[in-house]
Amino acid sequence: ELSQVRIDYHAALQALQEKGTRMVCTGKMHTDRICRFDYLCYSTEAEEFVFFHSNSSVMLPNLGSRRFQPALLDLSSVEDHNTQYFNFLELPTPALKYMPKPVFVPDVTLIMNRFNPDNLMHIFHDDLLPIFYTMSQYSDL
Repeated sequence: ELSQVRIDYHAALQALQEKGTRMVCTGKMHTDRICRFDYLCYSTEAEEFVFFHSNSSVMLPNLGSRRFQPALLDLSSVEDHNTQYFNFLELPTPALKYMPKPVFVPDVTLIMNRFNPDNLMHIFHDDLLPIFYTMSQYSDL
């Protein structure tokens, strides 16, 4: 169900510029890590998620280069399946003025990556069952 919440675009853009992206993760490895983001953006040009840094950005824990060993998150229901790794680009918030106008989604959103959408069994096993399980674990999804 799509939200009927209206976004004050100017206020949302100002909040992104001032606060930047915020990320809090639990779990030690990419295979068991769960992250929650505020103001995580997606660049349709780069086809990548973008973490915008400001003086108020939060990245907990700060994984440094370990974030790429091999990835921040594994989005697959098959543990450590390298086609389903998740990471993001990092940019300073002033870069927003050189990018296309962002679109803001007011709702809590689950990020997932389809495994093999042409195969019905994969849709159930690798997409729908993990989504159902994840959504049942978190009441705000």
